[in-house]
Amino acid sequence: MSWCCVVNCSDVCRCWVVMDGESQFLTQKKQPTMARISQQLEIDEQGQAVVILTAPNMPELKLTSHFSDTIEKTEVKVYRMIGTGIDCGSEASEWFSTYLNIPGCRVYYMPNYCQSRRLATDSKYGHVAQQEDEVSFADFAPYLLTSEASLTDLNSRLDKPLSIRNFRPNIVVRGPDAYEEDSWGKFTIGAAVFRKLKECGRCILTTLDPDTGEKLGEEPLKTLRR
Repeated sequence: MSWCCVVNCSDVCRCWVVMDGESQFLTQKKQPTMARISQQLEIDEQGQAVVILTAPNMPELKLTSHFSDTIEKTEVKVYRMIGTGIDCGSEASEWFSTYLNIPGCRVYYMPNYCQSRRLATDSKYGHVAQQEDEVSFADFAPYLLTSEASLTDLNSRLDKPLSIRNFRPNIVVRGPDAYEEDSWGKFTIGAAVFRKLKECGRCILTTLDPDTGEKLGEEPLKTLRR
């Protein structure tokens, strides 16, 4: 299920994107070795978030979230929505270009003073959004929710069970019956209120090993289509 948050409750979640030399964004769908990039979030001495990336045969890369609000901003298009981001510099560019073997990669970060991508402008799914709904560099919605019971039910119909990581949610709930979350219109976590946008169609990423990016087979898509 795809959701948006009615209040601003995230500062760095899904705020970075990697683009190739043709300004096309890169994901594991076409670059499965991106699964082998590990991330760690730290807070520096100034209280700013720093993402530390590691990958096989690559040096450590640190991506800071601290930039001057006067720095030049670049238009960045992910799927059908455009926002702005800050170029993270030559070190990040060279790191991804080397690891992915794709010349000209650039990495962009979207702090809160950049222009967010407005969901209502999406030509395919914009009709489910309200005018104020925004997202950084996630595909569409900033939050993806599922439940432990839904995964348990699906795994009961598979020969080989899958991890919740195959579905890449950033919110997992415990307690509701399987697929009960499909009927929710809103829910809250503390002061944060989440509103349902749409159900999330599952893609080829669910069939990849989340640690290596290797294809595991046709499941769970084969079962989910039934």
